[in-house]
Order: sequence, then structure tokens, then C-alpha cells
Amino acid sequence: MRGDLWYTLAFQQDHVVASVGEVLAEGVEALGPGSEAGRRLDECREYLRFVEAELEPLMRRWQAHRAKWLAQRRPV
Repeated sequence: MRGDLWYTLAFQQDHVVASVGEVLAEGVEALGPGSEAGRRLDECREYLRFVEAELEPLMRRWQAHRAKWLAQRRPV
């Protein structure tokens, strides 16, 4: 198993999140931003924006934590 598997998988999902965001935006437009369904899709889109913005700093923190953890871990 690759050592940076989780990091790699998280960033591979980045383009998927962007694509889903585009589809949600189209749904909001089609349903109307004032409709209940449009508001739900818009909230989902905002959640994805939030997650996308948090992902890069989270992955940087993970890389730093992982490096420290690996340096302290006993070899098997």
C-alpha cells in the first residue's frame, strides 16, 4: 500500500466535488433559488464549497502529523 494513500485519494476527489458543485448549481437554477428544493440544493452546494476549502489545509496538517508520527513510530 502506498504511504500517501489517504492524501492521494482526498485530492483525487477534488475534481469530483467541483463537478458535483456544478450540477448542484444547475439544479438550483432549474428549480429556482427561492423554491424549497432549490434552497436545499444550494445548501448542499455551500457545504461542498466549505469542505473543498477545508480540505487542502487539513491535508497539509495531516502530512505534518504523519511525518512526526512516522518519525516517532517504532519499526516493526
